Amino acid sequence: MTKQEILDILDKNAAGERSSMKLAIGGGIVMLLGSIAMFIFMEDRMWAYILGGAGVFVIFGGIRAMKTNMYEKQAQKIKDVFYTNPSDLVWSYELVMKGNVSNLKQVIMKFRDGTQFEIAQDAIPSNDCSDLVRGLTAINPKMIVGYNEETEKLYNAKQL
Repeated sequence: MTKQEILDILDKNAAGERSSMKLAIGGGIVMLLGSIAMFIFMEDRMWAYILGGAGVFVIFGGIRAMKTNMYEKQAQKIKDVFYTNPSDLVWSYELVMKGNVSNLKQVIMKFRDGTQFEIAQDAIPSNDCSDLVRGLTAINPKMIVGYNEETEKLYNAKQL
């Protein structure tokens, strides 16, 4: 996988996160409307307040993330690291979260400054997380590949 393909994946991942925020805003609106219905039709209004408050937080959080271009800024930050100081990418691995129906896979990239960036499998054209991790080693051949608890401890202690 070439550096340009990796940069394109970062852009695609940012676009996917933006779409997720749009869905979250829609979900927040549904929660808010549900809380209004609960407030009108139920005697115990505590759950209406809770649902409404949660809906407001979801809406404002999604709007804030989209308005500040948070995901695009994260992608740009990583691109800058790849071009200016690729040794700041110190560790990368594939994470598989097992669910009841399917597994969610993503690539985790960890940087020297303690930041972490996730790329969903859906953003990778080949849908192969291992392919992306191998491509990242071309950017920083000294990067640690693969997960283990000892590496996690070293990373958290800022010893990588």
